[in-house]
Order: sequence, then structure tokens, then C-alpha cells
Amino acid sequence: MNRNPTHDEYMAMLSESAKVEYDLKNSGLKEISSDIFNEHPHLKMLNLSHNAIIHIENMTEGRSLEKLYIENNQLRVLEGLETQLNLRILNASNNTISIV
Repeated sequence: MNRNPTHDEYMAMLSESAKVEYDLKNSGLKEISSDIFNEHPHLKMLNLSHNAIIHIENMTEGRSLEKLYIENNQLRVLEGLETQLNLRILNASNNTISIV
């Protein structure tokens, strides 16, 4: 049986979808799905530094990103940034990126 969310649950969902900053550094992540861009279209800052990320899917989604911190991961390919027209800060140091 489906039930309608309570007011507090609904407000929490709205708050989560409206989130503009995500700090996921040191989280042990290995991959990032494009869902983060799809579910947070107004995302302005994403910090994925100091993880073990080898791949970031579909960075062509969500074009409001202004700051992306992906340093100290295991990235070899960095694709989709050309569509991030608002991107002002990118730190991708200490990766093994060979294809951009």
C-alpha cells in the first residue's frame, strides 16, 4: 500500500533535491553515477577529493556546477566538462588522467 509522505518527509525530500553543495571527500567512493547530476540540477559545488574514484559517469548532466574538486583519486579519463559552462574551479590534481 502506498502512502503519502508526511509534511516533514516531504520537506526533507525538497531540501535534499534543492541541495547545491555536496562534500563527499574521504568517503571511500570508487565511482560516481550521473544520478547525482540528474537528481540535483542546481548543484554548484561537488567535492569528491581523496577517494578511490576511477570513473565519473555522464558529467554532461546538470549544467549549474561551478566548483568541482576531484583531486587525489584514480581517474584516468575526464569527460563531459565541456558542457559545464559555469565551471569556474576544477582541481583534478594527483590523478592519472590521460584523456580529457
